[in-house]
Amino acid sequence: MLRIDPATREDVPVLNAILATLIAKGDNTALDQLSDETFSQWFLTGPTALFCLVARNEAGEILGFQTLSTYGELPSGWADIGTFARADSHNQGIGSALLAESQKRLLALGFSNVNATVRADNAGGLKFYRKMGFFVKSYTHQTDVF
Repeated sequence: MLRIDPATREDVPVLNAILATLIAKGDNTALDQLSDETFSQWFLTGPTALFCLVARNEAGEILGFQTLSTYGELPSGWADIGTFARADSHNQGIGSALLAESQKRLLALGFSNVNATVRADNAGGLKFYRKMGFFVKSYTHQTDVF
């Protein structure tokens, strides 16, 4: 059974380690490695951060997380989403459980649309967001954009 909780500052090193593993793999995210402080600002405390949720197993271990923000040039009523799971915990319903809670929170905050930007070579991410009902338009990573 998964437990979905808001991320805390104490969770940041674990969340950032999950992200670092995905970055090292090379085809899961367009993000570059972040310091814990930058991670916290981007996803928990910064001006564009809406919320960050974590999925925990019964032992309390973090298996994945989802971030929602108003990052970028999104129209009013739109939020941007990022979903990240530990490489060894795929297909456990982590993303689905996180998204269900995120949808409730977004609606309560007045958001009605969600943007998911997914790398063209991120087959798992494309599959997940399509399965969740997103119309997915992928892109090819260009290093000069970031």
